[in-house]
Amino acid sequence: MRVILVRHGQTEWNKAGKFQGHSDVPLDRVGREQVEATAAYLAREKIEAVYASDLSRARDTAAAIAAYHGLEPVCDPRLRELDMGHWEGLDFNAVYSNYRQEYDAWYGNAEGVIPGGEGVKDVEKRVLEFIREISPKHKGTVVIATHGGVVKGVLAYALGPEYLWEQRVDHASVTIVNIEGEKIVPEAINIVPWRE
Repeated sequence: MRVILVRHGQTEWNKAGKFQGHSDVPLDRVGREQVEATAAYLAREKIEAVYASDLSRARDTAAAIAAYHGLEPVCDPRLRELDMGHWEGLDFNAVYSNYRQEYDAWYGNAEGVIPGGEGVKDVEKRVLEFIREISPKHKGTVVIATHGGVVKGVLAYALGPEYLWEQRVDHASVTIVNIEGEKIVPEAINIVPWRE
């Protein structure tokens, strides 16, 4: 199975630098434009199914892509962003001022857990469970509209934990991986159609 991972477009919270996590923040105008460019870019792909996180920013991203292929997106909460717990709605400066010790223990640590939220391993476990579940159903290409942390988690599983912290994943970007049994093999990372 070939998987096209698409990060959702920009939201107001992204623009303000706030941690979103499970908060259901919709795409803003720029985000909708980014998503339309990415959906048009993917129109030439032969896509069997479109899956999405159940948060509106990912659902709307999936709907734009699915419309080009006559498909209906299937939502699953396992594809949600990392639960940011007590940090949701705060920007980096507020988190670093109020939770410096917890932030330093979490950032760069694949085993770290956000206070009141999740750890990276929690996200990896639920996303890989989802991929293993759908993999037998598909021979070709599927799209998963999701979040930056999820895309980074998949790349970290495939290539090593440094990808979790160092890899850039732009809004409405495309990352393509091939599922080969338990192996995930990247084909392309962070293609940004709306910049082209």
